[in-house]
Amino acid sequence: SLRVEEPNLKITLICPSSVETNFWSNSLIKETSNVSIEKQVDLKTAVKIIIKGIDNQEDRVVFPFNGKIGIILNSMFPSVMRKYLRYKAKL
Repeated sequence: SLRVEEPNLKITLICPSSVETNFWSNSLIKETSNVSIEKQVDLKTAVKIIIKGIDNQEDRVVFPFNGKIGIILNSMFPSVMRKYLRYKAKL
């Protein structure tokens, strides 16, 4: 990948679970936008986490904690997670 081809190039993958923005107000699928406000990270906190991850040259920045759990579960049980996400999205 690019990291191997260009070792001096620093890449950080940002994986926010849910950040409090007006994203859903512009969504075409409003009926599936049922992320509770309590589970969202406010924008200032998200920016601080992202900048800290980039400054520390982390490969991946995942937040909040439930996002980290999701990545772990997806790597161990991909088909179960796929079904769960389809259920949550009501697809």
